[in-house]
Amino acid sequence: MKNIGLTLKLLVDTFKTIQVIATGSSALELADEINEPLTGRKREFQLYPFATAELAADTSVLQEGRLLEQRMIYGFYPEIVNSPSDAQTNLLELANNYLYKDILALQDIRKPALLERLLIALAL
Repeated sequence: MKNIGLTLKLLVDTFKTIQVIATGSSALELADEINEPLTGRKREFQLYPFATAELAADTSVLQEGRLLEQRMIYGFYPEIVNSPSDAQTNLLELANNYLYKDILALQDIRKPALLERLLIALAL
């Protein structure tokens, strides 16, 4: 959305009694469309993947040791951890919806297959 930062600022400044919750990937920041007009009017929260200690507290250190290879391949995203049988599908969806779209849009990359090959090489 063009000028999302300015639009949010106008909403917050015009309607003093409302709260706006804007969520999404880092694409807003990457595209540099915000230009920081919300300074002093916002709170930012980062949602990080699970930490190994968090998972071990729920299962066990031994169980997490057994799952380490799968966790290294598919990551620690909550959706993947909570649905391990769908890990590959969920990871591909996350990559397609966020990673590829953000990076491709940011740099106007015309050959997404090259980006995918680079990511596979880095992962290996």
